[in-house]
Amino acid sequence: MKPIATALCALSVLALGACEQPKPRNIPPDPLAAPPAAAVVPQPVEGRTAALRKREEYPAAYVDHLGAAADPLRNPPAVTPAGVPTQFDGFAYDGVAKAPAKGVEVVIDSKAYVAEYGKPRADVMAFTKNPALGNTGYVLVLPGADLPAGPHTLRLRVIASDGASYYEVPAIPFNAK
Repeated sequence: MKPIATALCALSVLALGACEQPKPRNIPPDPLAAPPAAAVVPQPVEGRTAALRKREEYPAAYVDHLGAAADPLRNPPAVTPAGVPTQFDGFAYDGVAKAPAKGVEVVIDSKAYVAEYGKPRADVMAFTKNPALGNTGYVLVLPGADLPAGPHTLRLRVIASDGASYYEVPAIPFNAK
């Protein structure tokens, strides 16, 4: 019986030795530490919205395609080819006024591009039950030279129906490869 007891004792020592291995822990952040610095988002260097007031309401807008990435908000991460013409499209309207917008800008990183606005969107008209919103589609084809490889950020700006202000979709990160 002594050899069995010795073997059990040896196994117990080995098992206890394994307990000395550090275990991964999630250490909560220090509540007294300074918060991380917020990233500075540059304003567009051109575009119609540069002189307009930004509204706080969430826009009635959606990005259907970000180049090769369909529905980039619901299917992240959005990835599209770099260096080739890239199409951005979707719909947008003034949700507060329930009227078509005065225009749409697609802001890539910090550069604003005016999209073609007023494309037919029967789906938007049917969903809102508002015939005035039947031509609220937008399309922008970005030249290949304007989309190099790497990470980018898209912001969609919807000019309100009064033409004096704009709404902005939260940033949509994407990669061009």
